Amino acid sequence: MPIERQALRFAALAATLFASFPAFAADPQGVWMNDTGRGAIEIKDCGGKLCGHVVWLKDTSDANGCGREIIHNIVSTGDGVWGGDDAWIYSPEKKKNYNVEITPLSDGTLKVKGYAGISFLSKTMIWTKAPANIERCSEQQAAANPAAPKSEAAAPPVSGEKGASGTQPA
Repeated sequence: MPIERQALRFAALAATLFASFPAFAADPQGVWMNDTGRGAIEIKDCGGKLCGHVVWLKDTSDANGCGREIIHNIVSTGDGVWGGDDAWIYSPEKKKNYNVEITPLSDGTLKVKGYAGISFLSKTMIWTKAPANIERCSEQQAAANPAAPKSEAAAPPVSGEKGASGTQPA
């Protein structure tokens, strides 16, 4: 009998571990390429809820969007779905916030559904994992605007400008 009890306890423990495994596998945290391929968003913990910020843009002229929070207040709603009453996603094209529901899929992609109040009227997008070596916004901006050489940085004021002493140069 004691062996049967140990087997039963082991089976119960194994069932508990396997039942909780999908919850870990269904975590949407990471860096994701959006459905258009024009941006990457990092989803991470922000004070106990998940949020997402733009960390890469294909067109560096859109640099003002870098760092922008476009996903906010995401919590697990059960069954591998993330969202919540206060969760939203920002659409840069429409310049509006929408309700959002995020579902990590078994193929490693992320289903992102944005909707205005009623989930029935929604737009569903599929995001893919971003490459591990993605060049983040700060790296893109640094490459586009290399630091000025020290000789230029310490150049004297141009004629008509006040110098460091507050006097005009001769």
